[in-house]
Amino acid sequence: MTGQQFGELTVLGKTMHRKEGCIVWQCRCSCGEEIYVSRRQLIRGYVTACPHHKLKQLIGQRFNELIVLKFSENGEEVFCRCSCGKQLWVGKGNLLRGHTKSCGHLALADNLPRVDGVVTCALRRKMPKNNTSGVTGISQTRDGRWAAYLTFKGTRHSLGLFDDKEEAVRQRKNAERKYFEPYLQKEQSQKDAS
Repeated sequence: MTGQQFGELTVLGKTMHRKEGCIVWQCRCSCGEEIYVSRRQLIRGYVTACPHHKLKQLIGQRFNELIVLKFSENGEEVFCRCSCGKQLWVGKGNLLRGHTKSCGHLALADNLPRVDGVVTCALRRKMPKNNTSGVTGISQTRDGRWAAYLTFKGTRHSLGLFDDKEEAVRQRKNAERKYFEPYLQKEQSQKDAS
């Protein structure tokens, strides 16, 4: 098998190791990484490249405002440089699906009204269509209790579990007053002043 090619792998030689009763072969991937694969995995096409082959092909590619520089050991995160110069780690899935487009400067560049960095129209947004409780930030658990939560500045705040839905709604309203009201009031005072 030495010298044969299987996908991106070229067989360098056999080792003294066995896997599933088969000889384990040392192979070099076209990206340069060496791995050890059993004969069965090669012949049946179970392994055709090193685990990081696809990730290595991403290095240097641009995704929106981000250029891939390297990837984490487990391959779940990639290190990128944004067009503004900032460098950051990004989830691989978010990058490939287009959920993360920049270091965050694109979001700041939109024309949404902000008060101290908070998009105030998001604080007044309508209830999602998939909401089944009839109240934003309230959901029913499998055991029939009511969970109250609130998301603010990218952080989800758990407000507790309640036997009574009305208590959950009360806690959600209290949290809205605590987190949202200062920004909404400041926005209104800015409008009044202009």
